[in-house]
Amino acid sequence: PNSPPIEGGGLGVVDDTERDDGGEFGKTVFHENGLGEEAGGLDRFGSSESNTGFVTPPDDYIGFSLGHLEERRNEVIRIQRKALTGTPADVEIPKGWERKRQLRELGELLISTAKECRNEEPSKTGCALCYDQNGVKVWKKEFGIGRLVIRAEWTVPVTPMAYCDYASDIKFRKSWDHNCEEICLVESLGEQCDLIYVATKRIATIYPRDSLNLKIKRCFQPATADVGEWTSCSCSVEHPDYPERKGRVRADLRIASYAAKPLLTPMGVWSRIVLFTEGDPKGWIPGAVTKMLAAKVTPSSVEKATLGVLTKHGIKPADGEKATNFAARHLALWKEQGQEVREMTVEDMKTYGPDGKKRGELGEEGLRG
Repeated sequence: PNSPPIEGGGLGVVDDTERDDGGEFGKTVFHENGLGEEAGGLDRFGSSESNTGFVTPPDDYIGFSLGHLEERRNEVIRIQRKALTGTPADVEIPKGWERKRQLRELGELLISTAKECRNEEPSKTGCALCYDQNGVKVWKKEFGIGRLVIRAEWTVPVTPMAYCDYASDIKFRKSWDHNCEEICLVESLGEQCDLIYVATKRIATIYPRDSLNLKIKRCFQPATADVGEWTSCSCSVEHPDYPERKGRVRADLRIASYAAKPLLTPMGVWSRIVLFTEGDPKGWIPGAVTKMLAAKVTPSSVEKATLGVLTKHGIKPADGEKATNFAARHLALWKEQGQEVREMTVEDMKTYGPDGKKRGELGEEGLRG
């Protein structure tokens, strides 16, 4: 594939194995139907063993964080199925349960889990650097056969709000993801939380995929949203109007997220993007495709999305230059010249506007995106 088959975080991974997750919330075994079965409890600092024999190390913090999220996501799916169909019989609907509220709460957990995973240094999580070119770095971590965690970082010459508005807007998706065949808003849950349906094209012998995703978008500093840090996160859920379709394999997106962190530069506020993603496309995908995701597909997808946002904002890279290299080239030049570039603090966000000038110098414009 040339671009990822998932929505929200912007990049996908391939996993053709089953998974066991451990943690203080118990171990969950995931099967082809996307549901989990509780298989006994595990101490948070105990290890877990997958069906392929891979043992999650006791100090694998990301593994335990994702296990917690999976436990909760699975619970949400089962409760909603119970409310709709009356099954599974062993599931109880909580008193005062409300579907939209429960999905929004899952979205909040998704945001916090994604932040924990992104904040962990790659070297501390076992992720290995596998790509470092044109301002893009990609790390990967393999779990047994086929399962991957992918992390990527790069810089874009627009504010976090501007990047998030482009990358998370479904109307722009097909402009940078040419494998996207269908994408639509299924339901708005309020508080910048939506349900999105995404379907991808068939690629050679690989069956087309689709997924029904919960997507949530947030600014961590809403009082200064024009220069604050923004994030978008997604995971797969279910909706009665979008069951599995004939001719498509229903993918299971466990987590896809990015954060756009503000950088104060001589050319205004730019964004450092940090991406973290893991998913299971289900069905059959060649092992060679799995192997090339981190080293080829991820950088290609990053380039297309970056070119799209630069084009939208009228920024033109030099002739023959990669879109991702535009920011990287300026950052290297400023470093050589001794000009300061720094990640903005909350105090910086209160002081500086999107153009990098102090807010008192913005005149009547004040806050702007």
